[in-house]
Amino acid sequence: MKKLNFRFIIISAFIACLCVFVSCKTNDVEISSDLTFPQMLQRGQDAVANGNYKLADKYFIACIDTYGSDLKCYVEARYELATSFLKQEKYQMAKTMFNEILEIYNRPDAMYLVQPKFKKLASLQLQKIIAIETAEQEKLDKKAKKSQTSE
Repeated sequence: MKKLNFRFIIISAFIACLCVFVSCKTNDVEISSDLTFPQMLQRGQDAVANGNYKLADKYFIACIDTYGSDLKCYVEARYELATSFLKQEKYQMAKTMFNEILEIYNRPDAMYLVQPKFKKLASLQLQKIIAIETAEQEKLDKKAKKSQTSE
């Protein structure tokens, strides 16, 4: 029985070390400037799907830095970055970015340069954040009321 527990501990420790090594290694990825916008964006989306938000954010920021002078690319990469922040529960940062995207659609040239779907998507994501913030505030209010009545 002790032999089995010892093996389990050794194997668990090895797996834990391997996970730490792999996660550290993937965050140090050098993003090639040779990548096209769709390639960078896809790699960022893949990283989000795998829960590697630091890597995803790195790809989305690289998209903005490299291709951000094109308003279409800027809005799409900014939307993906804001969505990543939302998934990380960085609500204020996500909210700011979604609002920025909506502001871009107020520009007269936006309807010619930017896909309209990101306006709708950003609006929906903002509604989600507002619902989350409202629910959190209601919880805090209930706690405050509860502590006041118990005094």
